[in-house]
Amino acid sequence: MMLKNKLLIRQLKKAKITTLEDITEENFEKLLSLIDRSYTNYDDDRNLYESVSEIASSEFQALNQDLKEKVTELKKINNTIKDSIEYASLMQQAILPSLDTLDTFCQDNFVCWIPKDIVGGDIYLINTLDKDSVLIMVIDGAGHGVSGGFLTMLVKAIEEQIIAKIKDNTLAPSPALILEYFNHNLKMMLHQDQESKSNSGFDGGILYYNKKTHLCRYAGAKTPLYIINDNELKIIKSDRKSVGFIRTDCNQKYTEYDIKIKKDTKLYLTTDGMSDQEGENNTRYGIERFKNFILENQTVTLSEQYVQLKKDFMNFKGDFEQSDDITIMGLSFK
Repeated sequence: MMLKNKLLIRQLKKAKITTLEDITEENFEKLLSLIDRSYTNYDDDRNLYESVSEIASSEFQALNQDLKEKVTELKKINNTIKDSIEYASLMQQAILPSLDTLDTFCQDNFVCWIPKDIVGGDIYLINTLDKDSVLIMVIDGAGHGVSGGFLTMLVKAIEEQIIAKIKDNTLAPSPALILEYFNHNLKMMLHQDQESKSNSGFDGGILYYNKKTHLCRYAGAKTPLYIINDNELKIIKSDRKSVGFIRTDCNQKYTEYDIKIKKDTKLYLTTDGMSDQEGENNTRYGIERFKNFILENQTVTLSEQYVQLKKDFMNFKGDFEQSDDITIMGLSFK
């Protein structure tokens, strides 16, 4: 109604009628003609607008329906992928060793394994070689998620070859030699000797322990070993060369360390996932915080340390997203 009134006012101005006294037979006929033309145009415009609106509404509904169908399709694809990854997670957890094995060789221990995603690139491996000796590995594979998970499967496959060779006496249970075997065979599997684009590998540490002789040996690839003896913290920094990756030489050698085990010796083998965790004010959890934690809690059982360490980590992380996969082992051998 308001629009029609505005149209009438405009036509009155065109007919030069502002008061009743301005009305003459001539300009009144002009006014009627203008009004008739204006309202005809208005009806045409209104019909056109309604027609266009109806078409636009129809197209919008069709577009909206198409969008809904695509969203439904994407949800199905996402659920399929998620189901596959969750199944892969079950497979990855299935290849993790039973922690009961550690109880045979340790008076106290803990294992903290927290993947960043459903599957992860970290893995730990424990193998009894005979009634007196055990081989323990902590592996930090390149990447996390699906790519990291695939790499852990390759690592597991090579590890089974290694254990078979040790048991048939064709490979010594030497952590340094085992790292060399991993490096050579992983590079061969990924064709890294032939200009492969598969630039993958891992950092990690390997411990050998014989509970009868108390012989303990360690070798690491960019993975330190933390040792607490008599209130003193010692760190074996290990070699600065990873296992695999194009940049690592196929015949890379690794350093082996003998470790003196006392009654209250505690060993910690960890990937860099916890130390690299981001927190408030652009801070990181850091190695120093971890070192301080194990020093301050050295008289506490490893089982209790596990609870306190996870609590300390979660308090630091707060609402921040987890940065990387996390694996930490605390060991006190018999």
